[in-house]
Amino acid sequence: MRILFFGSYHATYSRNEILLRGLQENGVKIIHCNILNTKNIKKKIKLFQKALSTNFDIIFVAFPAGYFSFPLAMCLRLLKRKPIVFDTFISIYNTKINDHKSIKKGSLVANFLREMERFYFSRADIVIADTLAHLKYYSKEFNIPESKFRCIYVGSNDKKYFPVEMEKNGEIFNVLFFGNYIPLQGVPIIFAAAKLLIKNKKIKFTMIGGNDNNEIYQDMRNFSMLNNLENVEIIPFLHEENLILKLREADLLLGIFGKTIKTNLVIPNKVFAGIALQKPVLTLRTQAIQELFKDNHDIILCKTNNPNDLAEKIVKSYKQQSELQKISINGYKTYIALLTPYKIGKDLKEILQNFLYQKIAS
Repeated sequence: MRILFFGSYHATYSRNEILLRGLQENGVKIIHCNILNTKNIKKKIKLFQKALSTNFDIIFVAFPAGYFSFPLAMCLRLLKRKPIVFDTFISIYNTKINDHKSIKKGSLVANFLREMERFYFSRADIVIADTLAHLKYYSKEFNIPESKFRCIYVGSNDKKYFPVEMEKNGEIFNVLFFGNYIPLQGVPIIFAAAKLLIKNKKIKFTMIGGNDNNEIYQDMRNFSMLNNLENVEIIPFLHEENLILKLREADLLLGIFGKTIKTNLVIPNKVFAGIALQKPVLTLRTQAIQELFKDNHDIILCKTNNPNDLAEKIVKSYKQQSELQKISINGYKTYIALLTPYKIGKDLKEILQNFLYQKIAS
């Protein structure tokens, strides 16, 4: 099988990195046509012409598709008579309108984004979603039959994220979160839980990510100072290799705790990274997370918008570290069984092969 990996995409972004490696490990030939690499219109045309002269079976429109890539992919399909597989991964409409609330719902721009995504979904031969919950949301929100969608989970790169036995550094129980302080992550819930546990000198919170241009980050820094949260260490952005070192030193990793629509639909990279490192992960009980994980078996789940429950789960984890270790081992087993790049690539290859066989048969 030969796939044209097409669009304006970062090949090193985790979603694309895992798909590319997984497909290649399963014997799929990848032909890159990445118009992100050039702003020169003439070079973009040359890339398009090169794609026209190349033999491939499928046009895979990679994340992010952008406003320019998908119409070009449609032109390619018309000229080459090859199907389009669209990896939506993140809905621009849902993110901007419902999650970040940076665009007013019902506005001209919001309606344009919604119709654009609906158009892309309707014109693709297959649309790839990252969870079954997201798949069902897309189908309902954009009035597209579920049969057009397939689910491919994100997974994690096992060449970067893998277990390393670490010596326990003293008696402090290190609870770690990393992220960029966006609404779905529910960072204020974590800080509220830290405030509840301020008298517990054995539990420390490490918060990695964010910057001074982020309003939530600024609010949480101020909250920490006003409440004298000596149990919270705030660390700005870290490069991935340094971040992984910090993750390995942690005793418990935190997922997401927001209350947006999107929170219920996704399994974030940080959850996959945590289980790949064989670390226990504590996150919100959502529709998406329960597609793969079971509470107190391979993950720890807490209630929505409830700092008290989060604090209680953290204390329980600290007190029952032998049980915590069992959960981390089971989480890693789930990762090995379902979420390595090889397994993700195998699942995607089977989806694409089945589609091509059905197309030939019809």
